[in-house]
Order: sequence, then structure tokens, then C-alpha cells
Amino acid sequence: MSKGAWNRFAFCFLVHLAIVMRKLLIVLLTLASAQLMGQSPTYSFAHISRAQGLASNDVYDICQDHEGFYWICTDNGLQRYDGKRWIGAGNGLQPFLPGQPVKQVIISGINNLLLKFSNQYGLYNTADFSLRMLPVNKQCTHYSESFLWKDSKGRIFCICKTEGLLLYDAVKNNFTAQNISLQLPGNFEPVCVYEDSLKGHYWFGGKDGIAVYDEKSNRLYTKENNPLHLPLLKDTINNVSSIFIDGNRYYWVIYGSGQQKYLCYNEKDNNYLDQTSNIISAYKGHFRS
Repeated sequence: MSKGAWNRFAFCFLVHLAIVMRKLLIVLLTLASAQLMGQSPTYSFAHISRAQGLASNDVYDICQDHEGFYWICTDNGLQRYDGKRWIGAGNGLQPFLPGQPVKQVIISGINNLLLKFSNQYGLYNTADFSLRMLPVNKQCTHYSESFLWKDSKGRIFCICKTEGLLLYDAVKNNFTAQNISLQLPGNFEPVCVYEDSLKGHYWFGGKDGIAVYDEKSNRLYTKENNPLHLPLLKDTINNVSSIFIDGNRYYWVIYGSGQQKYLCYNEKDNNYLDQTSNIISAYKGHFRS
């Protein structure tokens, strides 16, 4: 065999070998992927307490910002955690983080966290580590009984138990009762709220039961006004403290004064389920997804 013929043979052999190896690699990756897809995902949990650097074992809320940092609200202030290192008040590290109890945290745009303290609210900037307190809104006289809530449209509300809804104005950095499209019945004292983004319904729970607002049609439904025949409005349910709709369209409700009661409604089969018999207790009466 001449040298030129040998070179052509070697070149063709290498090309063919590369094609075979590529096909083999694709097959191996496909088999590995199928095997992984057939396996149940595994999760690892770590217990974090004061021994690991947590400021307090009393944790009220937590969120993760766009940079991946976790912001944890504790009884001894706000902390930032990156999975390894803690930054918080009183540890001699900058930046400044509030050292007083922080009850709630909600992300408000890039580099901004809206914080709820015991009786006031503040806007914390994660870029320059500054804190600006919000002016007290005279329409919400019981800040201690209010809470923050953010809907799927990015709107942040202050839910006041005695005054209803206030909308956060990021430009003015305050809460306002103006330009609020959501409605509540008169004298309704909201304790909880849940947005059903599938139907565009906002579910409010309180002392007087449940109210449902449909933002698309601008209609408000209660047990006295229920043209849609919503089953949960037909029942006499008062002192509602939590409402949640899961991915299977099960409606979970906690209600009652004193001893809590649990209710589960199956929307698909239009019936109530005895799923609550396995629930022994719920922390502060709230379901979490």
C-alpha cells in the first residue's frame, strides 16, 4: 500500500471511529438520563440553630434574593446567609442589619427588601445596606396586627386587620389606600389572603368567614352574595385563619375560635374530604406549600 493510500485509509478510519464514539456517547448519556429520570429525587436537610450561627431559634420568615442570598427574620434581627457565612447585627461585621425583631421580609424590586418590625415597616437596601423607615399610615392604627402580602403581579399590600388593604408605593416608599383594585366587604377584618392565580380569585379569610374577589369581573362574593355557588361560601365558616389551594385543587381551610377546625374541599369531585383527620396541629394555624 502506497503512503498516500495509507494516509487516506487512516483518515477514514479515524473519522469512522469518531462517529462511532459519538454515537456510543449519546447512547450512554441517554441511558444515564433515563435512569436518573426513573429515580425519585433525593433531598438532604441540615438542622440550623444558634449553634451554627443563627441569631435566634425564633425564626419568623425567610426569602432568597436574586443573588442567591437567604434573608432570615429572627427575634434578634435580620441575618444574611450564603450557605456558609452569616452576616447579622451584633457580630461586628458590616453591613448594617437591623438588630430588633423582624417579623416579615418581602422582596421589593432589585436590591430592596420590605421588612416588618413589631409596630413599623422599613425598606432595606441590600446594595448600600441602608434602612429607611416607612411613615406610619394613620389609616392602619394597628400595625402590630397587620402583615405584608405580595400577589403574582408583584403588588405588595399591607393587610390591616381593622382597616383592610393598603398598597405599597415604591416611589414614595409608603402605604396608600389609593389605586387599590381589590375589594373587601364593608367592616370585613382580613386575617389571611390567598390568590388563586388559575381563576384570578382572591380569597380573604377573617372573623366573618370568607370573601372572594374576582379582579377580572370586578365582582365580590360573600355568603350573602354567591351567584357562582361557591361551596365554601355556602357553609357557615367563621374565624378563618388560613386558606390554601394546592396543585390538585384541594381547598384547605383552618377556622374556628378556640379549638381550630380543619376543612378540605375537592374542587374536581365537588365534595369534602376527610383529609384533615391526620392533621394533629399546625404552627400558628397555617398551611404552607
